Amino acid sequence: MNNKLLSDSLRNFADMIDAGNTNASEKELLELCDVIGFMINPESKLSKYQAIKFLGISRATFDNYIAKGLIPKGMEQQGFKEKFWYKRDLVKFKQEKDG
Repeated sequence: MNNKLLSDSLRNFADMIDAGNTNASEKELLELCDVIGFMINPESKLSKYQAIKFLGISRATFDNYIAKGLIPKGMEQQGFKEKFWYKRDLVKFKQEKDG
């Protein structure tokens, strides 16, 4: 999808929301806000599963990139068992890899 098409679609949807002409439920609108917030926030934290999905690679490839130092090791947060990665670090890796 190109940026112009997405931009136009989001503007049209926002206009529909403002006019009260959308069939979206409050729950659906809140979910949309969550998705957009995640997309624009570089400080978003991703689980390993989310990071793999975001990068479009396999678990083994992800682990290999970490072992080679191409992707930072996951961070730990007190009170949680699972490690996380900042979206900004994965975006940087993606840009360097595709670069």
